Amino acid sequence: MSYKLWDFFKEVQTRYELVDLTHLLDNDSPYWSGIPEGSVELGKVCFDWGNPMLECLVQTFKFPGQFGTHIDFPGHFVKDAPLSDSYDVKSMIYPLCVVDISAKVANDVHYAATADDNQSLRKNLRRNP
Repeated sequence: MSYKLWDFFKEVQTRYELVDLTHLLDNDSPYWSGIPEGSVELGKVCFDWGNPMLECLVQTFKFPGQFGTHIDFPGHFVKDAPLSDSYDVKSMIYPLCVVDISAKVANDVHYAATADDNQSLRKNLRRNP
């Protein structure tokens, strides 16, 4: 049996370089200080191996949607904008463009990307298709 999504994913894997941009979430991950105390609890062990009631590892994860690099949708800041239930799997794959500012960051650890960095990338793409 063939599944269209998996066939498409195999095609994407052969035609494009996929880059994993995920980061581990743990109790030391940074988050906005305005989040109420007790709202973040990552990886708390409820059952551990050797527990006679349930022989497995079970952890809980409690955090707001606006945690770390934001696990949220437009409706977070825009009233009546779409939330997670408005998106399907077709919304999860997008083309990627890398704006390399590593040299600027090496000179200034507080450097933040600007619109000018994007314009510089566009100029380079036109010269080097």
